[in-house]
Amino acid sequence: MNKNMKEIRKLMTTLAVFLLVASTAAALPSATNIVINDASGNPGTFVNVPVNITNVLNESIAGIVLDITFDSSVINLTANRVEKGALTSTWDSPSFNPVNGRLSIVFTGEGTEIPVGSSGSIVILNFSVVGAPGAFSTMNIDTIQLSNIAGDIGTASADNGIFTIPGGEVGELNSIEISPSTTTLNVGDNKQFVATAWDQNDNPVPGVNISWTSSNLSVGTVSPMNAITGADGKASAIFSAIAIGEAMINATNGSLMDSAIVNVIKGEISVPEFSSFILPFAAIMGLILILLRRKK
Repeated sequence: MNKNMKEIRKLMTTLAVFLLVASTAAALPSATNIVINDASGNPGTFVNVPVNITNVLNESIAGIVLDITFDSSVINLTANRVEKGALTSTWDSPSFNPVNGRLSIVFTGEGTEIPVGSSGSIVILNFSVVGAPGAFSTMNIDTIQLSNIAGDIGTASADNGIFTIPGGEVGELNSIEISPSTTTLNVGDNKQFVATAWDQNDNPVPGVNISWTSSNLSVGTVSPMNAITGADGKASAIFSAIAIGEAMINATNGSLMDSAIVNVIKGEISVPEFSSFILPFAAIMGLILILLRRKK
């Protein structure tokens, strides 16, 4: 009988510990998910992208830490462009480390915690759009930490989004444009020219082979002779001025071509011609003067 009672007590103790651990785990702050929705924007603009929390669970939230990753060649984010959300408007300003993508925002006694059952924005990410039309980037949230006022840390699942730059449907090559259209150089100077390939909707066309030529090789040459346009539709070449005169630099693909005018001025002074005549003459005159003095 006593042995059975001891076994029962052991089981009850084990069950109590299990229930305590389970209740503690269940009490950790959590949420249904943390969401960053799909977004889009044009190159050269700034776009606000909210990070939202859905249905806070178990405990009120007093601190949030998460990591966010994205393609910095498409969108970029700096520390001063991360703002408070609707649910954190009275909290401290968020902290963001662009190097590792770590973002944190905490409640420090001012304002209110985020209560159970709440949904809404926790931070606003003000992305700068730096990519080309048609580019896109995933916006991934990871390593989510949700803490309550006591410092207990829970987590939530992430629902990630995609940022898209519209205008990626590139049509057929319609025109080529050289910049600058005209320039003046001195002999010996080098100048870069850029050709941009455009489609019928004025979108840049990547992957176009541009053939570069000079109309007057005695005035200047161009290199390389061929270049492929990048994602921005641009390809470049260098014109080297070698003599006074005028030349046209041409960028061609098939029947399409654009030209720029180059005026080359200020030729180099030919020092060898001057020295080859004057110096021997001076030497001969000096020798004659020496001979005349000896005769006297």
